[in-house]
Amino acid sequence: MHFRNFSIAVAAGALALPLVAQADGLTLYGEVHLSADIAHDGDRRSEFLASRGSLLGITGSEYLGAGLTGLFQYETEVHLTAGGDGLFGAGENAFVGLDGAFGTVLAGHMEDPLFVAIDDLQMFVDRVGDAHLFGATPGNNEFQENVLVYLSPELNGFSLTAMYGPRQGTARGDLWVAHGQFDGELGDGNLYAGLSYLQANQGRVDELFDLSPGDEGFGEWKHKLYQLALGYERPDVWRGFAFYQCYQSTDVAPLEDDRVFGVGVGVLARPDVELLAQVTRYDADASRSDSTLYAVGADYFITDRTTLYAAYAMSRNQRNADRLPTEPDYYGADDESRGVNVAQGDNAWAVSLGVKHAF
Repeated sequence: MHFRNFSIAVAAGALALPLVAQADGLTLYGEVHLSADIAHDGDRRSEFLASRGSLLGITGSEYLGAGLTGLFQYETEVHLTAGGDGLFGAGENAFVGLDGAFGTVLAGHMEDPLFVAIDDLQMFVDRVGDAHLFGATPGNNEFQENVLVYLSPELNGFSLTAMYGPRQGTARGDLWVAHGQFDGELGDGNLYAGLSYLQANQGRVDELFDLSPGDEGFGEWKHKLYQLALGYERPDVWRGFAFYQCYQSTDVAPLEDDRVFGVGVGVLARPDVELLAQVTRYDADASRSDSTLYAVGADYFITDRTTLYAAYAMSRNQRNADRLPTEPDYYGADDESRGVNVAQGDNAWAVSLGVKHAF
């Protein structure tokens, strides 16, 4: 139970996991995450086995001299259940980089800092009730492809992350992300505060919203987002977080002036049991299109690497909203008949019993 900064989460996150294999500077790592779920879409109930964020990765580094270290990481999603396109799925964090006194420079396919900040704070990562179910709108809070990232050195708990995605062709717009944070001791605990800004320009927005020549907004819209994330932890006692996302400066009509915000808390009932609660709100600019996501759960830490958990989540939708408390597709395949759908105005819920093991 801890908060990580962006540089640790991306550049060296694998090194923080227990080592299962290491040779010649290479480290093999991963996470197995499986849950048994019951989901109700307001009309029908179904049962699922879900592979939730299971992954396999390899990372390495080599000292190059002159105070410079070369880095690389390959990471892939793993399908533990029967669906998807085989055992391995979409690529996760993958990069090559250089580390020195100036900071760290990475190039590849990586989570953006907005995504990382929320994942490091929220209570239901890759579970039912995940805050990203409401916050992961197209273009932000997700993996970004073909990007360059600069991670500054830490100074008294303060650090800066900058991400740039080039145009990648005349029809594709560029992407800019800036993220500043403080992560350090305050009183008897640890305080995290992060402020982020993301802008995706015209060509990239066309691709995100599947716009074609002649469509409204083609070649004109820009996607802009501000995010504030706060977290505080008293080790072995409790932790809490809050976040706020604002689209008020966006030119993208599908998002208008939408906002997403949420709060969560975790309390240790005993050294091996943590009780969790979280609320996420989607405040839409469009009339009667708001949704609220409630989640409660408990973690049982069997060992330092293995966690058993139970969770319940419910989404309450206004008349024109149809947001879910869980991923709509449990199988990794584009087949709505195998997932969960909810009609506009209906409420949906999901119960989940899961296990996570890091190696």
